[in-house]
Amino acid sequence: MPKLHQAPLKDRFEVPAQECDVHDKRNLESYRTLWRKWMSWYDHSPDEPHSIEQQLHTMLFNDLTYRSIVVARSAAAPEVKVSAQASTLAYLLDTGYATTQTLAVMKLLDDRRDVISVMRLLKDVQKHRSVITREIYVSSFGFPYDPQSWQTDGRGLSTAVGVFGLEAPELTHWIQSHYLHETFDRLSGKRPDERSRGDVIPNAVFKRLHDWLETDSIRKLETLRNNFLAHAANSASRGETKNQGVRFVELDEAQRAIIRVERAITDLILARRIAREVVPMPPLGMFSTLNLVYATKEAEIQMYDRWDELAEERNGWKSGVLDELVPRLTRADEDGSGPS
Repeated sequence: MPKLHQAPLKDRFEVPAQECDVHDKRNLESYRTLWRKWMSWYDHSPDEPHSIEQQLHTMLFNDLTYRSIVVARSAAAPEVKVSAQASTLAYLLDTGYATTQTLAVMKLLDDRRDVISVMRLLKDVQKHRSVITREIYVSSFGFPYDPQSWQTDGRGLSTAVGVFGLEAPELTHWIQSHYLHETFDRLSGKRPDERSRGDVIPNAVFKRLHDWLETDSIRKLETLRNNFLAHAANSASRGETKNQGVRFVELDEAQRAIIRVERAITDLILARRIAREVVPMPPLGMFSTLNLVYATKEAEIQMYDRWDELAEERNGWKSGVLDELVPRLTRADEDGSGPS
């Protein structure tokens, strides 16, 4: 997995609270504190290896890497034999892929309060949704609340404003206010003529995001994790459930749901306003040496030898258990003359 190199984010709240076009300053301070906390969970940081962004990138990088390299199994001509087709290698790759992808999905959906996950972020933002009022959504970063106020605030404006109107470069803050209002209209279910500073996002929007994460594929992955991967469930716990593995289409559905919920929270509800791709850029030449022979004939012999060495060592683990568990009695212990 390539390391993410991201420059430190500019402080989104560099404009002092008292200078923001927000009436409820106390609510503004609460929102800024919460927003920073939520972004500390989300944003990639060298100090937080489990950030949501890092988890997502690792999951998708591993997914695309596996799906790309297994193409080699069928890409060769029928008469050409390649190590990619070896059953041992295929088994290890397939098992590792299914296990890591299932665990990656379920970690992102973990709702415990001591983890970092998309589900926890969703639930915490939903819990504090009353803090995200329209005036906070539009003006907490320093933008004017009224996108048309540039017409009456007495500023000396260039002729470009007369030509381009709100699209003029010097009216960037007002156009941002305009777009944020439009997005919040959709989120809050209000028409422009119904806008109020105290508008909030209804709980039904968050309920819909939860519904996106309630899919048959995700439920199957959860069962697979609980009964076969994270736990060795007994027959009573498993019931009729059998380990049927996982299919690409099920992982696609689960990953898509997680990504869309994550973007709904960060890009829409929290107005992060930072463009980024879903999939991280791969390292250059990451597949460049996979056309090489996996092993020589001499190395194959050494593999068998190494197997025998490891097997012999592990087979010896069963020896001496009784003596280590219960030491033998000495003659003094047997005739009672030893120390009491």
